[in-house]
Amino acid sequence: MRTHISLGIDKRIELLYSVLLFTSWRDVGILDNEYPYMNDMISFFRRYSDHEAVKFCEKLVNSGFTFDALHGFVVHLSSPPNFKMQRPFSKYLIRRASSAPHLSPSFHKYILSKCPTRRVGGVEVLKEFAEVLREFYYDSNFEDFWSSHLDFYRKVEENANERIKLNKIVNVLEEYFGIKKREYHVVLLLLSKHSYGYRINHSIVYSFIGPTRISDDGIPEYRNWDVIIHEFSHSFINPITEEFLEEFKNPEALLEPVRDKLRNLWGELLGPLKFKEELLEEISKNWESYINEHLVEAVKLKIAEELGFLDSLNWRKRLNATKTQGSSI
Repeated sequence: MRTHISLGIDKRIELLYSVLLFTSWRDVGILDNEYPYMNDMISFFRRYSDHEAVKFCEKLVNSGFTFDALHGFVVHLSSPPNFKMQRPFSKYLIRRASSAPHLSPSFHKYILSKCPTRRVGGVEVLKEFAEVLREFYYDSNFEDFWSSHLDFYRKVEENANERIKLNKIVNVLEEYFGIKKREYHVVLLLLSKHSYGYRINHSIVYSFIGPTRISDDGIPEYRNWDVIIHEFSHSFINPITEEFLEEFKNPEALLEPVRDKLRNLWGELLGPLKFKEELLEEISKNWESYINEHLVEAVKLKIAEELGFLDSLNWRKRLNATKTQGSSI
């Protein structure tokens, strides 16, 4: 099996962010400090800040469809202008977009108004999201914005490829886990303060990475080898956790001592969103995600050592620091 590896900027993601900039997600997942590219996007699309796509996206993020779900959603679609489903939506995405408990009654009613002849479910929500984003693409003349920044995108990708040795990272990952994937994609997020991982059918994996810094000349820089390892490792580790879920003995009890603190952390992070209390509670008691994060962080440090990014002494220091950070939650 021949492995496909890519690293670059994705037009679908930039279309998504041209909408997200005008939602409450801007206060949660978008860089705090504006720089020329962000200002260009704000200036170009501001007149469309009341577009149906912005309203829909606002309802969606306030219903819990956030973080990796937003980014994973667009890679199931073809590149604009078509923006049609090219791979079936994953069960994970459908569950995240499903009507209960994530969709508020008002959003449920809104979706019914858009597709009154169908039962409201996750697939209908995702299809409608794709449709309003496609309308935004045409109404806002997104292609003109994209075309006018091609030189900027080229510079960002060239700089990132110089610093990130993706082939080496993939080889070590596959050797470590003894598993091969069909496709590895690193997507450079130009406006995000966070990074995310996503997988399609276990064989196609994505690492969406935010910039390490913005250079003095306004070019986002990416030196995030550890983030790439972290996000790709989820695609190896999460399926194993899912396979052995029944083997975990009373995991909720292990999470109980820190649940209140975790809930406060999530509440602070997601404060700008109009989250229901029960949704926040549900997020904070998802013990499976915390198990995965612990495993991924430990594996990430071992792989970093094999890649030569950390020597044995620094590996032990980083591991102890991660343990301390976890115990202080």
